[in-house]
Amino acid sequence: MIRGHRLFYAAAVMSVENSDLTERERQVLAMMATGKTAHQIGKTLGIKVRTVNEHTGNVIRKLRATNRTHAVSIAIRSGLLRI
Repeated sequence: MIRGHRLFYAAAVMSVENSDLTERERQVLAMMATGKTAHQIGKTLGIKVRTVNEHTGNVIRKLRATNRTHAVSIAIRSGLLRI
């Protein structure tokens, strides 16, 4: 394991444990992991794209990620999402 990578992983796990994602944010995160766009997620959940983007922003913030892909990566590595 690359030095420093272990520390990053520990920080990612801690951020997920303290994330307090809502049920809807978890649903959006799971759909993000499948590669769905905000439009597709909105159609599936019956909500507006703007609302999907708000949930996505909350997920990214709560997981301390930099973007959607990073949020999914953190969630998978921490066990929040299973692939």
